[in-house]
Amino acid sequence: MVNAYFVLVFCMGLSEISFFTRKHQSKFHKGVTLKTVSKIYLALNYDVFKDFGATTWETFGAAAQNIDFEKNEQAANEINTWVEQNTNNRIKNLVSPDSLGQDTRALLVNAIYFKGSWETQFDKTLTRERDFHINKAETKKVDMMHRRGNYKYTESAVLKSQIIEIPYKGDETSLVVVLPRDIEGIKEVQEVLKDSTVLDNALNDLRTQEVDLSLPTFKIETTTDLKDILRKMNVTEIFDPHVARLDYLIRVKGNMYISSAVQKAFIEVNEEGAEAAASNVFAAVSRSLSARYQRISFTADHPFIFYLCEGNNILFNGVFNS
Repeated sequence: MVNAYFVLVFCMGLSEISFFTRKHQSKFHKGVTLKTVSKIYLALNYDVFKDFGATTWETFGAAAQNIDFEKNEQAANEINTWVEQNTNNRIKNLVSPDSLGQDTRALLVNAIYFKGSWETQFDKTLTRERDFHINKAETKKVDMMHRRGNYKYTESAVLKSQIIEIPYKGDETSLVVVLPRDIEGIKEVQEVLKDSTVLDNALNDLRTQEVDLSLPTFKIETTTDLKDILRKMNVTEIFDPHVARLDYLIRVKGNMYISSAVQKAFIEVNEEGAEAAASNVFAAVSRSLSARYQRISFTADHPFIFYLCEGNNILFNGVFNS
């Protein structure tokens, strides 16, 4: 099972505001839940421009609500409660009361929640404690899941990696794992992946193979300062108070700009299916004895990159280093 929850929050000028790119939606396939929600909190007596709201806010599905930012403790509690409720209580304390006050104009929050059941579960009785090679000199014990079955798989010469796609129920969402051949090859692979076409080309080469798959169970919680990351991507004007001119979004005196950007994220991977009904789905492990495929060994016992995908869209990605 993979649970992924993440929220992006951007701060505009002396206020807090988030950046979001997906229209509000909730999708429920058998064994899979994908939910995205957005809300803009405005200071009292402020409002979004109606012309802009009719086109853009509606497209993104963001609801607007006035709130008294001067009552910072109360406002932070209300906002954090909304985020928790929309991320299955995984993202907590997103907004600090100290970041809100009389100069705050708007806070725009986007939350994404995903919960997926594997198309075919891992058998918990096969999970064993194994060595995970953090580098060539250091190892750490991890719980390693194991399953033999048919998966979409390829080997990329450009990435010097093995790539596997592990589907969730309904076959519309999946976890893609990119495993470098070299134990210490993760940085080189990340560098190559800066060209997005490399991953696209590799995914187009995926073919069904019988694979002996070993993958750690893991849970990752992070808080990331996105400002430096965005600047490295040449996204700079939105942080410049003389250039940003974001005040056309909200009725406010003076220019608005983004002063900071923070992301909080949580992802968990384990053997189970849906949280509420793991024992009711795929109790048996599928074994393929077909002679049509050459059996492949995919053992993720050193740092790897993972992508949570909905079709061709990447919802979440990260690196597991143990």
